[in-house]
Amino acid sequence: MQNKLDFLLERVQKQNPQANIRKIRAAYECAAKAHEGQKRKNGEPYIIHPVSVAEIVVEMGLDTDSICAALLHDVGKPACMLKDGNFHDHPARGAAIAADILTRLKAPKKLTEETAALVALDLSGRAYLAFEDKLDGKAGVFDLELVEEFLRAFSSHAGLNLYVKLLRRGNKHHEAEAVFKALALCLKDAAAVVSDRIPSSKGVLE
Repeated sequence: MQNKLDFLLERVQKQNPQANIRKIRAAYECAAKAHEGQKRKNGEPYIIHPVSVAEIVVEMGLDTDSICAALLHDVGKPACMLKDGNFHDHPARGAAIAADILTRLKAPKKLTEETAALVALDLSGRAYLAFEDKLDGKAGVFDLELVEEFLRAFSSHAGLNLYVKLLRRGNKHHEAEAVFKALALCLKDAAAVVSDRIPSSKGVLE
């Protein structure tokens, strides 16, 4: 698995030179130890899954903590307790849970002229805003600091986790426009009805 880790770290360094490589390596080592001896249904080591998720997070341009969270997301969960190659004896339910997670967590990128914004959200019922790139100054008569205040209030009242990052900066008006367009696309995808099942990664009581 060393080659898989080396490939991940190489991509991290290209995508985000400021990332904490030592912290990411420590997260991988913790995950590898927790998943030692576990296999996926196809016989591959289970650690391949969290590493693959981490690679997606890297391509999304997320930060060190997000990459570490991807590597550790199955540690200690029933999701990683495999028996005879099956997902906790319920392979179909495992596939359904994975589909729900992909439906509820969306992260589209939106380009507006020279700027680009990325937004990820989770309709979780828990409010949290991570807005890494501050907007200040004015666009016409509009105070751009109000963008973050709006997003914070929206996250709080809607009960959702919201992550916003400007991938490329430029004209201040275009920056704000890119953020709101990416948010709109994110909400459209995350709220889409794709099945008659409850959209939760936690399953239901039986």
